[in-house]
Amino acid sequence: MNGTEERFYHKSEERFREDPPQPFKRRSADILEIKQGGGCLSLFGLPFLAGGIFLMSAGLGIVRFSNPEEIPAWGYLLLILFGAVFSSVGGALVFGRTWLRIDRSNESITKMKGLLTFGAGLPDDEVAYLWRLVREHISSS
Repeated sequence: MNGTEERFYHKSEERFREDPPQPFKRRSADILEIKQGGGCLSLFGLPFLAGGIFLMSAGLGIVRFSNPEEIPAWGYLLLILFGAVFSSVGGALVFGRTWLRIDRSNESITKMKGLLTFGAGLPDDEVAYLWRLVREHISSS
């Protein structure tokens, strides 16, 4: 067979040969991933993230008040606490993603949650290449 391998498809498998539409991504013949998150949910989380950063910077004294003598010491701690909560919620909404992996070979459905990471919009081979460059740079220094 000239060193190439051919696979014969049954008529019922014919529809699995082409790539699925977005947000689906085929990882292998038996694994299908569905990505969720981002979009409008990220836009909804931006005010929470910005408000949390503002509250924390006000509690740390980066943003100055016109009447700092009237704010008790526990008020600054409260600002930092509320800022951390708002930043966490906003960050999770802006950068949070969910993946649903359907694996026919293992007969399993796995739901994973994570944060948007380096190289998220790049194809998988380019991300692998970039990480290989980073590892080579770290090991050479």
